[in-house]
Amino acid sequence: MFTPQSFWKILNSLINLELFDLEIEQFYPTTGCEFYVSLKALNIRELSLSERQVIQRKSLEKCLALVQYLPEARQTSEKNSLTLAIERIEQLEKALAYSQERIRAMESSKFWKIRQQWILLKKILKLPTHE
Repeated sequence: MFTPQSFWKILNSLINLELFDLEIEQFYPTTGCEFYVSLKALNIRELSLSERQVIQRKSLEKCLALVQYLPEARQTSEKNSLTLAIERIEQLEKALAYSQERIRAMESSKFWKIRQQWILLKKILKLPTHE
């Protein structure tokens, strides 16, 4: 899994090793753990190696400057995640309350009471119980 920071380190290494013939055109931070990077092919026939590296480093630096603002976006994302988590907890609490009420209703039914008596009788008579 890449974080923006680890992705930029790898790109920087590839540029240093002269293995990267693309320019970073745009960086798109998103909420959560995702980010998008738009790359553009460099014309390697018209540009020298040093010119390509200058273009690549400038685009990399521009994106790194954007990444510095990610902690603020991450805090917003964490707040959104927290809100979603709270909403999910509330949904689960409602489902739990519904299930508990349903169990109470089942246990108060005549069928349930007869079933409990049957299980007790099986224990007294030492009959096999399969529960």
